[in-house]
Amino acid sequence: MAEYLPRFRRIIVKCSCYIPLSHSSYFDPDTLPNLENEIKLFIKGYFILLAGDFNARTGVQHCNLAPGRISPPPTMITPRKSFDTRVNDLGKQLLETC
Repeated sequence: MAEYLPRFRRIIVKCSCYIPLSHSSYFDPDTLPNLENEIKLFIKGYFILLAGDFNARTGVQHCNLAPGRISPPPTMITPRKSFDTRVNDLGKQLLETC
């Protein structure tokens, strides 16, 4: 689903995702890397919005901003709050992807 944002002169692409649990026979460990590669194809001309069930446990960790990206200083980052403090492999991958 896509929608034009006149204020930003860009199209926002809304994507719904589902990644099965890692112990499922439907799980593919290359799902997040493949998704990241697909996003890289479109990121220059679009805003990308991902939503869905990633079965990723990220606890209270922040995403790992890649070198070269503009990021706020650590003092401006609001601490994440979650009752679930565990981080699983999919959570680590998802944090690295963002």
